[in-house]
Amino acid sequence: MLVHMVLVVVVVVGAVAGRTRDRESLHNYCIDSKHHKHKPGPESDLFDQCSPWKNRSCCTDEVAEQLHKSSIYNFNFNHCAQKKEMSEKCRRHFVQDHCFYECSPNVGPWVVGETRSWRRERFYQVPLCSVDCDAWFQACADDYTCTDNWARNFDWRNTSVGCHDDAPACLVNFCPPKSSCQTIREVYRTAEKFCQTVWDGSWKYSKSDLCMRLWFDGSQGNPNDNVAEHYANLISSATSLAPLCALVPITLGVVLAAIKTVSPH
Repeated sequence: MLVHMVLVVVVVVGAVAGRTRDRESLHNYCIDSKHHKHKPGPESDLFDQCSPWKNRSCCTDEVAEQLHKSSIYNFNFNHCAQKKEMSEKCRRHFVQDHCFYECSPNVGPWVVGETRSWRRERFYQVPLCSVDCDAWFQACADDYTCTDNWARNFDWRNTSVGCHDDAPACLVNFCPPKSSCQTIREVYRTAEKFCQTVWDGSWKYSKSDLCMRLWFDGSQGNPNDNVAEHYANLISSATSLAPLCALVPITLGVVLAAIKTVSPH
């Protein structure tokens, strides 16, 4: 058991991208990105599918409304429009995913640093409840795409069409050269591969009880609070063992296997 506990201690403790990550902040955390607030807090209201987070949110109502009407990152979900535009049922799940990304204050234990023009942090391998992933995949299975990794593989080009806020020009994603449009079912085969690949590893398919809900009834509270607190406590426990070994800067996602030997779940 001591050996396993020492393995857990290699989780980086202290800071990511220069910000302190103590137990409290780990489950009350907004990533450092273009549209996120610095700290989570209440909003008088959040638009439509982002509403579950209104009591403690990392997004503003303005951002929530904008992401329902267009992509605030100039992302073209209809990149295979020559085959078929994205269905409303599929788009709804991607909006829920986007609401989670912009609004959730529960991702602290999975935050890693990243160097991009529009963000310094992202979340990685957040355990997504299998029931939510399965529903997302089934809703989108007959829609079309031309690549599996939507965060890395598209060809971004300057254009004047489809720009957020009617900007005169912007970068918009197009299918990679020599790619072809296939159904999401054909490209990914399984819900697990879809959720874990589409946003470059942001999600990890999970059948555990300690998993994140992509969407929930906000009037009943946020079920993701308990999940984030559980993993924040694991990191906090690891911190207390810091004198036992030199800390090695790797992410929580890398040491989940070691953590499972300590966790009862």
